[in-house]
Amino acid sequence: MKAVIFDEFGGPEVLRVAEVDAPAPSPKQVRIRVRAAGVNPMDYKIRRGLMQPNLPAKLASMPGIAGSF
Repeated sequence: MKAVIFDEFGGPEVLRVAEVDAPAPSPKQVRIRVRAAGVNPMDYKIRRGLMQPNLPAKLASMPGIAGSF
């Protein structure tokens, strides 16, 4: 699947589209097709590395609720 990821902290220029493995749902979950998505203010703070002291992100990471992979 295609996903927007970042491999380093920084501004919007560090974002790139990449092919990643689609996550497999557990027995009590479902997988849905997403046609549009948004991000919230916490996502840019994580992307810039501002949350590292309190909410460390592993790189490479995806913005959004799924977070790191």
